[in-house]
Amino acid sequence: MATFEDKFHRFFRMETYDAELFVTSNLVQPRTLFFVRCFLMLYCVATTIVLFYTNTYRFFYYMTCWSFLGLTIYLIIATIVSGRYCFGPANMDRRPNLLEGAPRIVQLIYWWLYETITTFHILVPLVYWTLLSSELNTHSSLHLYTSIGPHAIDFAVMATEVLLNRQKVMPTHCVVLLVILAFYLGLAYLVWGATGFFVYSFLDFEKKKGFVALYVLGVAVVFMILYFLQVFIHRGRDYLFRKRRQHVACGEKGNAHLYPLEPGFKH
Repeated sequence: MATFEDKFHRFFRMETYDAELFVTSNLVQPRTLFFVRCFLMLYCVATTIVLFYTNTYRFFYYMTCWSFLGLTIYLIIATIVSGRYCFGPANMDRRPNLLEGAPRIVQLIYWWLYETITTFHILVPLVYWTLLSSELNTHSSLHLYTSIGPHAIDFAVMATEVLLNRQKVMPTHCVVLLVILAFYLGLAYLVWGATGFFVYSFLDFEKKKGFVALYVLGVAVVFMILYFLQVFIHRGRDYLFRKRRQHVACGEKGNAHLYPLEPGFKH
């Protein structure tokens, strides 16, 4: 009889997990991917600091800030993993991929984190520019930056990462992201209960009344559409660039001392 752990791993398709997909690309060599990630990570760290400075304790109220923090954490980890893969002591460790030997739950959480950034950084800008753009803060260049940076440039950062890595988005993982959305909704109303402050105007049931439920349902529906759109984008990316991937993989194989490959590596 299958154990709960077996069912858990089967539901989340852990048998398809491949740590190489996070550190290799269809388009560029792993070192190029590392340097791109390093640049994006530095931008996100700087922006997160500015967001925290301008919002202070309210930083933890906003979905924008939470999602951007998730993007920053992902890129920090991705940069470290890529750096270890490219510059680690391969002569001492044939598998310098930090994700390879990580516990299964850590691998899965990192996978979920990647899927959150691929979806939330379409959803958050979309919700902002359709429902909240009237609240755009233009009082200073700094506040304008903190309004535009996490609601526009974050999409470009996410799109660059999606284009360059080879990881997949699994349909069943959408359950976890829906739970994250539900937790944030609970947090938003917890903030209202403690302070009387509505984080976002469309959640204000005192003014919007019954329309709040429609807004929440609409966001959930759009989220599901965007998530499955990313499933097909990732599959389409790998299909379109499959020939380029063969070329890049040959380059990796030719530099095995830099990027040691596992036996049976799949092109």
